[in-house]
Amino acid sequence: MYIIRLLLIQFLLHFDCVHGVYSRQNQSNFLKDILEKCEPLVEPVDNISATIDVQIDLGIQAIGVLKEREQTLKTTIFLIIQWVDPDLTWTPNDNYRLSYELPNNMIWTPSLFIVNAVVEEVVIEKENGVSVLLHNGSLITTTFRGIETSCVVNTAKFPFDVQVCEIIIARAGGNINLIASPNINTELLKENNEWGLLSINFKYVLIRGERISRYEGVVVKIKLKRKALFHVLKSIVPSVLLSFINGFVFLLPPASGERMTMSISSFLSYAIYVTYIYESLPANSDSVAYFPVYLCWMMVQSGMIIIATLVSLKLYHQEQNDSQAPVLMSASSSKVAPSENPSCDPENVKTRGSVERKKFDKICFNVSLGLTCIATIWLFSLLFA
Repeated sequence: MYIIRLLLIQFLLHFDCVHGVYSRQNQSNFLKDILEKCEPLVEPVDNISATIDVQIDLGIQAIGVLKEREQTLKTTIFLIIQWVDPDLTWTPNDNYRLSYELPNNMIWTPSLFIVNAVVEEVVIEKENGVSVLLHNGSLITTTFRGIETSCVVNTAKFPFDVQVCEIIIARAGGNINLIASPNINTELLKENNEWGLLSINFKYVLIRGERISRYEGVVVKIKLKRKALFHVLKSIVPSVLLSFINGFVFLLPPASGERMTMSISSFLSYAIYVTYIYESLPANSDSVAYFPVYLCWMMVQSGMIIIATLVSLKLYHQEQNDSQAPVLMSASSSKVAPSENPSCDPENVKTRGSVERKKFDKICFNVSLGLTCIATIWLFSLLFA
């Protein structure tokens, strides 16, 4: 619909009647007469209570970068704005075309601006813009521009989060009645590599400001969903696998000497993941992301596993020392041969120490695995709630 409309405007601009007298002088004189009727600072109304209907057709050409830390969204939009000046009409004939281009700085244009733009944005350019004037007094201006608007980001369900960003178009003043088309054009929309478009809708609002008591506006809501596959493969899957592997350190033989190395490596891996995630999330988010909380808990749990590993290794080395300690003093003091005192037998001492250590390792393994399962279930229940 929008493309057909644009083509129609171009056709009218280049349409020349071939059955009559058409001269450059005639066009020049006619445009001078038209421009003499134009008052750039005066609204085209007959009385102060009359309103001007301004129709807005909005289209989204591209969704750019959503910066979570800065909480801004870059988009490329195009607007077709139409209003009527009843004084600028004529009857089409063989001497005059059906439409003409007029510079915006020589005619009245509605004062529209984007309320939530990071940098002040005026919808209609006065200096460099042009409008198409039709024979019935309709004025149409089309603008393509890239804008950056503020967007409140909620990353609680990262990377399965859905963001709703707004583009607020309002009038700066005057007796303007905004009429927005219910259908927002997405025919020219280019797909974003990080965000998928769920829906676009709009509503009319009354915006209250400090200097202006209230003014009409159109709020365009853009609902985006993050494409999570990249983050799942890069962050979630390795983190969850590492969480379950972390507790298996207690199944390693103490004599291998790799228990402490594995525990510290897991702890450092979580620290790196937490740093990576928080660098990409907004520092001033009203809600805390669940996934970094999960990583922080896994890092704390990894620290506790390091302490438990130290205790287990201490028990192991104490077991080795006790099994090699001489028992002559015990045997001589009791005047009983070492073989007749089972409590001092090195093999019995080693067996008792080994049983206690293995029991401790088993408890630590079960507790670690249980806490990991609880934390992982908690994470996914919140992410997919």
